[in-house]
Amino acid sequence: DLILHVRGPGEVNLLGPLRSHAESFARNHYLIAEVPGSHFQFGQYQDAESFTVGLMSKFVSSEERNALIALIASIRESDVRETLDDGVGQEVKTARGVALVDRTKVPNPVTLAPYRTFREVAQPESQFVLRLKSGSEKPTAALFEADGGAWQLEAIASVAVWLRENTSVKVVA
Repeated sequence: DLILHVRGPGEVNLLGPLRSHAESFARNHYLIAEVPGSHFQFGQYQDAESFTVGLMSKFVSSEERNALIALIASIRESDVRETLDDGVGQEVKTARGVALVDRTKVPNPVTLAPYRTFREVAQPESQFVLRLKSGSEKPTAALFEADGGAWQLEAIASVAVWLRENTSVKVVA
């Protein structure tokens, strides 16, 4: 009896039957499947270009993601130095063209779906807090996870459902 064990949002193990040797029980591990690739670095400030590339390549396309990319593209160093921060949200000064200058409310929290589990299942959406600050040469931005890890439980359940529907092996999560 083989078992597929969903160990986490990015790992599935194929295990053999339970065997007994010298009063200890064990299973053979035949296969480990892991989510390939690099993930977005949450909680770390990045320059605007790296942040934007990360948003474009490591998140499912959505209106909120695209709005966030547009916001980051509109920020210059002088803008980030002029911020209003109430502890929950930030306001940064953004400029369009040469003459028009606006204050833009930074959306918080933002709901995004990063690629963090197997591509065969829908990527779970999570809430993130966006923070902006002045860097040594350029403004920097960071996303901080704000869902308490709930996305992991949703991803594990989605992977288990997919495996149950697409294999004949017993699945445990």
